[in-house]
Amino acid sequence: MKDIQSWSEILYNHARNRPDQIAVYSSYYNLTYRELSQNANQVSNYLISKGLKKGDRIGILCDKTPEFVIISLACSISGFILTPLNYRIPHQEMEFVLQLTHPTFLFGQDEHWKAYLDILDKWFTSEQRVILDDSGNQWTEMLSQSSMGTPHLLAEPEDPVYLNFTSGTTGTPKAALTTGSVLYWNTRGSVETLEMDSEDILMSLFPVYGHPHELWCRPVYLGGAMVLLNQTSPRSVAKALSDYKVTVFMAVPSLMNMLVTLLEEDGDDFDFSHLRILEAGGMHSTEGLTRRIKDKFTIFNSQYVPVWGSTETAGIALCSKTEPPSPLGSVGLPVKYYEAKVVDEKGINCSPDEIGELAVRGPGVISSYFQNEEENNHSFKEGWYHTGDLFKKDENGFFYFVYRRQGMMKVAGLKVSPQEIDNVLSLHPDILEAICVPAYDPLRGEIPKALIVCKEGKNLSQQDIKKFCRSYLAEYKIPRQVEFWDSLPKTPTGKLDIRKIKEMVQAGLNS
Repeated sequence: MKDIQSWSEILYNHARNRPDQIAVYSSYYNLTYRELSQNANQVSNYLISKGLKKGDRIGILCDKTPEFVIISLACSISGFILTPLNYRIPHQEMEFVLQLTHPTFLFGQDEHWKAYLDILDKWFTSEQRVILDDSGNQWTEMLSQSSMGTPHLLAEPEDPVYLNFTSGTTGTPKAALTTGSVLYWNTRGSVETLEMDSEDILMSLFPVYGHPHELWCRPVYLGGAMVLLNQTSPRSVAKALSDYKVTVFMAVPSLMNMLVTLLEEDGDDFDFSHLRILEAGGMHSTEGLTRRIKDKFTIFNSQYVPVWGSTETAGIALCSKTEPPSPLGSVGLPVKYYEAKVVDEKGINCSPDEIGELAVRGPGVISSYFQNEEENNHSFKEGWYHTGDLFKKDENGFFYFVYRRQGMMKVAGLKVSPQEIDNVLSLHPDILEAICVPAYDPLRGEIPKALIVCKEGKNLSQQDIKKFCRSYLAEYKIPRQVEFWDSLPKTPTGKLDIRKIKEMVQAGLNS
């Protein structure tokens, strides 16, 4: 595909054509497209003056700030590789990430820098770092020393500009080597599929260390605006959606579920009349959850759109748009410029409704992980990325998530998908959220165990849960154990923290 623009071309066009339009809204300060372009050039020229070249990794350790967007665009302009660092990981894991990526330079907020001081001081000299918010005004001084002109070093579309890390909650992080072209095609595909335009104001709740390009790629591509929000409490999110008149909102389904609860209690406090699209990704949206959120937001004429994407697909690759209407529980059809299929263990296409592994290809899919040949050979085959996620596709071509391959349980010799049980539990009118995890029984071996959070004022018993499940599930799939928790642990992005939940179950703890 040759019809492609570089990110520098896109940004510079907006700076010329809409210089005074707000590109970035935040509680720190706002940026116009003129300012965003000038600042990105200044950062790029500063790094070039320090001797950095294409392919050098640029670490960044900060919250969702305007500086993060500026630095991201500077890397995309000149071909430096943005390397977002997770400030919530243990020191040992931070050391692993630094050993893997070897960043040449680091931008960091003072608070996060100090949290890893013992490690970072060994990796970066005073000449290899800029503290973004210190009393010495290093950031402001750097900008004042640097030219606003176009850098002489400009990235080509196929140059790597970004290391997108897989979630640390599932094991050792892998770094997806992402080019400007991959970001371009994912962005173009998603905005065309969801029919966004330059009038849209977008807000993504993904953090800077997990799919951070979702914060800026779409609005910059469109010439629209982005809203940066670090708080994830339902009231803070609802206030930002209302105050900034956000039109496209991306978050995990569980957070949108909490928004529904807030609106049921204090709906008159917020104006969501402008909100067109609620894009639910990062975890599966069960049938019951989908119905609950759709029912609530229909009054605002908002579309609730469950999607599927991954680090390797640089964002969404499957999308349940309203046209053509996707069946309840489906994640829809491939996003424009993507192809998807469901294959068996031999790589042969599955029949309709047969469960197999999802494979995806297209110009928005990465071709490799950074310095990880073993995973490359396992995941990338004949141009297809094999996701490790189990799916089925119906006769009309709609895709349905089943479960992660490694998450399947084996109960009395029969395979059981915890996701199937989760879907059933989500249909119960008195359940706020639930998850099924494997547990061990001395007589039966592995068994399903349900962890339930009831809606406020509702009480259920184990027998209530089992009786309800019998209407939907085979006997061996019904949870043998049921526990009622006050809440389920979540990651900073709002996803259920599967690893922590399993650790608590094994330790005999509950929340």
